[in-house]
Amino acid sequence: KYNSNFNQWFLDSSLRAHEVTYLTPQSQNEFIEIIGKEVHREVLQRIMYVPFISIMVDSTPDISKKEMYSIIVRYTRNFEIEERLFAFGEMSSKVGADIVEFILAFFKRYGISTTKIISQSYDRASNMTGKNIGVQALLSKVLNRKIIFIPCGAHRSNLVVKHSSCISIEYITLFNILQALYNYISSSVKRHMIYKTKIDQANYGLLLKDLCETRWYARYESLNAIYVSYHVLVECLWELEDDSDNDTNTRHEAKSLRKKFVSFEFYVLVIFLRKVMAITNATTIQLQQEELNILAAIEMLTSLLELLQELRNDDDGFEQIFETAERELQRYDIDFEAEFHRLHRSRVRSSRIEENNKNPYVFTRKEFYTTLFRKIIDQLYMEYNTYLSTLNETLCCFKHLSPSTINGFTQNDADHLVNIVPGLDDALLLFQEFKQLAPSIMRCSSILEVAKIFKENSKIYPRASIVYQFMLTLPITVATNERSFSKLKLIKNYLRSTMDNQRLFYLLISSIEYDILDEIDIQKLVQDWAKMKDRKVVVY
Repeated sequence: KYNSNFNQWFLDSSLRAHEVTYLTPQSQNEFIEIIGKEVHREVLQRIMYVPFISIMVDSTPDISKKEMYSIIVRYTRNFEIEERLFAFGEMSSKVGADIVEFILAFFKRYGISTTKIISQSYDRASNMTGKNIGVQALLSKVLNRKIIFIPCGAHRSNLVVKHSSCISIEYITLFNILQALYNYISSSVKRHMIYKTKIDQANYGLLLKDLCETRWYARYESLNAIYVSYHVLVECLWELEDDSDNDTNTRHEAKSLRKKFVSFEFYVLVIFLRKVMAITNATTIQLQQEELNILAAIEMLTSLLELLQELRNDDDGFEQIFETAERELQRYDIDFEAEFHRLHRSRVRSSRIEENNKNPYVFTRKEFYTTLFRKIIDQLYMEYNTYLSTLNETLCCFKHLSPSTINGFTQNDADHLVNIVPGLDDALLLFQEFKQLAPSIMRCSSILEVAKIFKENSKIYPRASIVYQFMLTLPITVATNERSFSKLKLIKNYLRSTMDNQRLFYLLISSIEYDILDEIDIQKLVQDWAKMKDRKVVVY
């Protein structure tokens, strides 16, 4: 009714023969099918004309408990990275061999040659990444050539933070308190309104955030909300505890949470983890970007490791955290040393570890928490470094293609690239092309700027152009698959739980690939639909 043309069409329906409105399910499905097919046809056409593609596969259960698989294809078109929805379908099996057969069936159905596939990326599930019967191993075996496998960076970063946050009971206890506090405040309209009113009156503070079990990087938001709103939360808990109108359980729970919340250990860990997760959160978010290339990801992870190392050795920074915690908690009359000795009493070490165990080593409060800080930083560093080493080992021949390392490109690198990249015929000519390009590449600030050089000079440097096309096609994350699942939950909700898979795919691809949809010739679609209407027989 808000569109004048549509509104007039429906108002005039009574004046037309048979009062046609084209609002029937059959007509709607025709519209959806025509649009979805046209968008998908454009996606397939673009894939047809690129030399290299990478595939990313992930799955999720939908509202009707069906396991839905999303296949995303990554390629470079005129040296611009694109990731498109290639196929979306249902399969009950999670066996690696069945998934490979499922993927290749779509390539055969759509007439796309599997010789274009150069790399693959999946999450950390064993059926996808297994070295013997995982999808990554079986795909190479079926295609009878090595398909480069790159583990999803966003998933790996997510798991790194998760593992590190569970490394000691103190961190586990902290997150349990955060979740309990969120549940307590948000489960009651009255309690939520009291907290929100206090935030509005204080002119600062944030609403509490739930702790997401699958995306640990989102926990930064929860920690940040607690840090910013700490004193407001304490006042809120005091009020709920003293309010005689509340039932006994509500008052008791408020008192219990307040005692855990107003604690030096809780507050100092919140300050520290907020600082650490701000660093890891920024990296995880960047690893989800569609336009990110593998060399930029390696540089980003290298920079992250340097930041973690600086943080570990920053004794002044740790001291500042302690001072901040002590200053902010002074108003609550906490005996910091008494609390520490109550929570962490001295224990005699086992005689199996140390014979002279009569005098146990006693940690001071600051020594204990400094050790705890370094424990999580060391775990983060170790796991991120392991992932970085995997990337460097897998992609060692591409390490000298970035602006900062192009001077190190050697004839040996050219020889390796000729063996890996299809379409290269002469290593010596490739080496000479890169030597000529080195000054121009060094002046660029990023790989995307380097891509612009090849966009204008691809015919002058054909071999180097092929190398950069290959490198830009390599994936670093399956975040695009995850975004397709977000669309899935919006489109196939509980009111549309019986939607068939074909209609779902057309709706999904029209929604996800909206930029292609905007470029489609509407007049052509109208003509296609009109032809469909001409074939119908009207029964009087």
